[in-house]
Amino acid sequence: MKKPRTSVTKCMTLRLLHTSSLTGLLTGANERGGELSSGIPPGAAAYHHYVYAAHLLNSVLR
Repeated sequence: MKKPRTSVTKCMTLRLLHTSSLTGLLTGANERGGELSSGIPPGAAAYHHYVYAAHLLNSVLR
């Protein structure tokens, strides 16, 4: 019988997904003052990633 996924497991899964997507986003930085290729400063992109991750976590834990 399969073990049910706990909220800790879900959180760890989301953290891994979030970390890998954030790493991929930040490696797209170009040489123009550290901006991402979309023109968004890395700090702002990271902030929006955390906001989105929090939204996903709330959706999963409901």
